[in-house]
Amino acid sequence: MPILGLSHVTLLARDLDAMERFLVAALDARKVYDSGAQTFSLSPERFFLIGEGVAAVWLAVMQGDPPPRSYQHVAFRIDAAALDAAGARVAAAGIEIRPGRPRVEGEARSLYFYSPEGHLFGCMTERWRRGWRVMLTRRRPHPRPRGRRPRCAPPVRATRMRWRL
Repeated sequence: MPILGLSHVTLLARDLDAMERFLVAALDARKVYDSGAQTFSLSPERFFLIGEGVAAVWLAVMQGDPPPRSYQHVAFRIDAAALDAAGARVAAAGIEIRPGRPRVEGEARSLYFYSPEGHLFGCMTERWRRGWRVMLTRRRPHPRPRGRRPRCAPPVRATRMRWRL
């Protein structure tokens, strides 16, 4: 099954109006659909686009009980130069920001914050790829079946990989 990309993310929220205000304030989301009192799905819902052009992400918010607060999250890629402004925007809107964690040198910078319903959202710079490239170029021992020579090819070096994001 070849995956072509992310279609959408659906979150549950008790208060659709509060969630809409949060998405607009924190992520500059644009509402593109509101079911109103009609329910074509399980409950009233609203659809939002976050981002621009082909990078835009479709986020659906349905009325319902959200899961308990956890580290489960949705993170968006953001330009490193825009991360500080994004943090200022979130703080100015009075949105709860999750404290950062220590970072490994070369690791991406990020900003995590909570919706009024307890969903964790994040913005992350592009530099995370460097860490993945380092991990992909390390040779790991492959288990070798007894009595047979392994037929697998050596690991692909990340320098040959083309990132299409």
